[in-house]
Amino acid sequence: MKMRRLVSLLLAVLLVMSCFSVSIVATSAAVADNAETAANIDVAAAGSAYEDMQSKTTVENNYGLSKTVDDGTILQAWTWSFKNIEANLETIAEQGFTTIQVSPPNEIKKGTNGAKFLQSDGQNGWWMYYQPSGFQLNNSTDNALGTKAEFISMCEKAHEMGLKIIVDAVINHMGTKDGDDNNTSTDPMSHVTPKAQTFEPEIYNNKLFHTPWKKMTYIESNDTQYNSTYDLTRNCTSGLPDLKTEDSRVQKAIYDYMEELIQSGADGFRFDAAKHIETPDDISSLRSDFWTNTLVKVQKAHPDQEIYAYGEILNTCGINRPYSMYTKLFDVTDSGAYWGIKNAVTGEYNGNPIPYYPSSNFTAGNTMLWDESHDTYVDGGSTSLNTTQRGKIWALVAGRAGISSVYLARPSDNTNTNDLYNIKIGEARKTSWSNATTKAINQFHNYFIGQSEYCSNTSGTAYIERGTTGAMIVNLGGTTAKNVTLTNHKLTAGNYKDAITGNTFTVTKSQIKGSVGSSGVAVLYENNEAPKPTDPPETYILGDVNASGKVDANDATLIMRAVIDMITLTDKQNRAADVDGDGFVTIIDATLIQRYLANKPVNYDIGKEKTVQPVQPTIPIVIPTTPYDDPTEPDPGQGGTIIFSNNKGFSTVNIYYWSDSEQPVEWPGVAMTSIGMNEYGEERFTFDLPAGMTNYIINDGSQQTVDIPFNGSTGVYMTDQDAEGHYNVEFYAIDGGTGGGGGDDHQGQTSFLLTDNFGWGQAYVYAWDDAGNELYGAWPGSAQAETTTNEYGETQFRCYVPEGATGVILSNGNGEQTEDIKDFSYDGYWMDGSKNDLGHYKVTGWNSDGSGGSGGSDQPTPDYPVKSSFLLTDNFGWGQAYVYAWNEAGEAITGEWPGAAMAETVTNDYGETQFKCNVPENAVGVILNNGNGAQTEDITDFTYDGYWMNGTQNDKGHYLVTGWRSDGSGSDEPIPTPDPSGRTIIFSNNKGFSSVNIYYWSDSEMPVEWPGVPMTSIGQNEFGEERFSFEMPEGMTNYIITDGSSQTVDVPFTGATGVYMTDLNGEGKYEVAFYSISDTPVDPTTAPTPVGDDGIYLVGSFNNWTPDAQYKMSEN
Repeated sequence: MKMRRLVSLLLAVLLVMSCFSVSIVATSAAVADNAETAANIDVAAAGSAYEDMQSKTTVENNYGLSKTVDDGTILQAWTWSFKNIEANLETIAEQGFTTIQVSPPNEIKKGTNGAKFLQSDGQNGWWMYYQPSGFQLNNSTDNALGTKAEFISMCEKAHEMGLKIIVDAVINHMGTKDGDDNNTSTDPMSHVTPKAQTFEPEIYNNKLFHTPWKKMTYIESNDTQYNSTYDLTRNCTSGLPDLKTEDSRVQKAIYDYMEELIQSGADGFRFDAAKHIETPDDISSLRSDFWTNTLVKVQKAHPDQEIYAYGEILNTCGINRPYSMYTKLFDVTDSGAYWGIKNAVTGEYNGNPIPYYPSSNFTAGNTMLWDESHDTYVDGGSTSLNTTQRGKIWALVAGRAGISSVYLARPSDNTNTNDLYNIKIGEARKTSWSNATTKAINQFHNYFIGQSEYCSNTSGTAYIERGTTGAMIVNLGGTTAKNVTLTNHKLTAGNYKDAITGNTFTVTKSQIKGSVGSSGVAVLYENNEAPKPTDPPETYILGDVNASGKVDANDATLIMRAVIDMITLTDKQNRAADVDGDGFVTIIDATLIQRYLANKPVNYDIGKEKTVQPVQPTIPIVIPTTPYDDPTEPDPGQGGTIIFSNNKGFSTVNIYYWSDSEQPVEWPGVAMTSIGMNEYGEERFTFDLPAGMTNYIINDGSQQTVDIPFNGSTGVYMTDQDAEGHYNVEFYAIDGGTGGGGGDDHQGQTSFLLTDNFGWGQAYVYAWDDAGNELYGAWPGSAQAETTTNEYGETQFRCYVPEGATGVILSNGNGEQTEDIKDFSYDGYWMDGSKNDLGHYKVTGWNSDGSGGSGGSDQPTPDYPVKSSFLLTDNFGWGQAYVYAWNEAGEAITGEWPGAAMAETVTNDYGETQFKCNVPENAVGVILNNGNGAQTEDITDFTYDGYWMNGTQNDKGHYLVTGWRSDGSGSDEPIPTPDPSGRTIIFSNNKGFSSVNIYYWSDSEMPVEWPGVPMTSIGQNEFGEERFSFEMPEGMTNYIITDGSSQTVDVPFTGATGVYMTDLNGEGKYEVAFYSISDTPVDPTTAPTPVGDDGIYLVGSFNNWTPDAQYKMSEN
């Protein structure tokens, strides 16, 4: 871990603090009490079994399993009875699964004893478990899973072996009556199973279901945010009566159920249909504190226990409902990535076997992937996958670093569901989950917990290098053995053994070479055997720098002191302090902790336990007696050839060399000679080092490598930078030391640039000739690694056209591609935002001499006359924007909806993207939109320099906009706060109230008439939140801020202050936090006075601070 030295620490601190509103003083009030314990939960059947189990269980983990659910792999024991799970625990542990996911264990609408998975009458046994009749552990004797006592026994035995149990929790809806399929009544009570009255009388008798009853239509595009959110969170999934999850009585029933499960031995939850339950971040009229009052409350009630959770989210969360609303609460299934992996293995469609994390929606730390789900298995999406294909998918899922993964224990390995008509609910069959391939993959996963990954996909083979001593290799196609020769990026040279076949792989500095067996998967370990478990894994809580067992203000203070070199953190403290995981401890990590303590959203696992140096499984492979001989090891001698791959884009390439007895050549050294491109599109350079030279540096005069000892002819490429900004290097073998071999020489080859104006991040060229021959191999073709950056900061890929090609397609290797390109005379192309009827991006060519489709610029410009332009600030994270324009006759000028893509962007002072909107001649109005359902109101005033979306929407759900000018007559900068008097209240409308009123009173005077007096808008703050001001009359002691329906809690008035809203309480009212609005100048060179142990004032410079003192943080 490195301490990053900032160029201007003061400026960085002030900038960061200006972007966050934090009040540590208010933290204790913002954190919910652990409040209700399990005392009111009915656990009579269990007595104190859970406590007894915990006290007598000694985990003897002889299987190399992960210590936590989050780090291990999960077996979905789909509809297995608790007794059958218990009978198979040893096999499950031997297979390397850390966790077992059990089917919903609550009371259900219909008995399942003797029921089959699929039944000819349509009453499929498995489907009964997704139709609850009550939210308590089952005690009905007609349930094939078993009783509560059997559940507790299963958990006890699992914990003794180091295994974990998580529960499939169905908490969004209840079951229907028998024969309800044709019932079209809009009264939800006409659909609800009558058993709900027995098990959940309060819910049933108070009719706590969303009304009217209406089947969900899954509105996820081409509509308004409101309609989409309402459909997904209020209508009925598969027609099942939707619970009124915003009601506190429903929330209490679910909380009690979760608490009972934890008391009985469960370690976490899988939330069925998670996106159909609203979050605190949904639009104001549809949001609720359901998750706060259920999952979060349970987790806070058990601070010393990992209570893991992941949510089932298929496709998207809906219009303007980002995944982050859920990933801040639990891991989330990435179904899009799953289909890409599956398609890559089956070859049905273009697929990506190696999804990239972090992506725009997910990071490795919040993603859940699977080999298949029970839904895709039953409904036909993955039914036809054979055992080999599912093994390959599992290798590509479980082989990754940091990603949680779940394996479905199919009832049958057949590629249809015919057997399911004969298999009873409760049975546990040894299908592919128990085979040798699955075991090897799981053990590999466990062994490499906490180690890095390097993922590659080439020539029908995907592989994942883990750390420097292991790799997972997958032959994507075929069922026969395949000899592979792959590029080595990270592995230590040596002999490696495949844990599945025992085949030997030879790894040199440049290659991985061996044979993948018929399973299509090879699991490689260095030295032929993975070490046996030695030291126990080190665990820590992310953010808990002082190892107190919790994250608090003291941890932020320690980071502050470390950043300014007042203290030095240990390695373990550094790991805990590096909250954002960037490899450095900075002021940003302290700020994230402060936001976490203030209950503000952070997309990191602060407060969660992490594991490094894991317990490792023994891989039973015999070590061969023959020593390893690296055939490419250079023979140090007098002089030799150096071939340098310019993979970091040095502007020129020079070599600066010397010896122990001779002075160096004059800086920057001697120019190296270009010898063309390698297979990655990187230009290579060669130089014959004179005899006697011992060291060299490769540089372009400003950037450079580290000092490199010369040990003979070799290839060199750059990796990461050291603390001094110099590139570390790695080596690869070269044939004969001549520098003439290897790679594709592109000298003289036709090429053009592709502007990456849709954020692909990577590009491939697929090329063909007149006869249809694939000139760069099978789809997606050749990766294009050579890039440049245009004047707008956009990446441009250099695309080389092979000789004889008559057409090419450019793609990102993950489902997006251009139309066929057959004109190679242009200097470059850009994607204009429109697509053809196949869904492929249309492109426009350009030439630097002014000819071509875009006016001779490598930055796309409109192909219509422009009369003016303005900027749109992307303060709602659209990521892309289109301009739809019309003339006085109502005719579209920029094409059919959504119009022309706005590809030209800049970045404002707050790091927000701003799209340049070009207004056509004759346009009388424009609409800006993201092409995915979100849009602005009509804009008809083109005199402004720019617009930003102010967070409110009109009655059509379209964003209202506010114009600004750089001359000060309008501004995208926050309008300055007026000088506060001692009675000024400034309110930041961070929850999007439709109007802002203040309702106030005193102990001696009656309140004003509800909803109070309108507050006065004073513009936006730096987060795009509109601020409102009000002067509190003399004598007033309390106030509420409201829009007439939503409101804050009662707020005591104690003087001038800034106010913003945090979480909803149990009554649906917003708690508040405060910030200072004082503009009293502070001497920038004088340290503020220490005020206790609850934070720091970040004002002035860091000079003259008192060591070991703590200071209070202000959001000024």
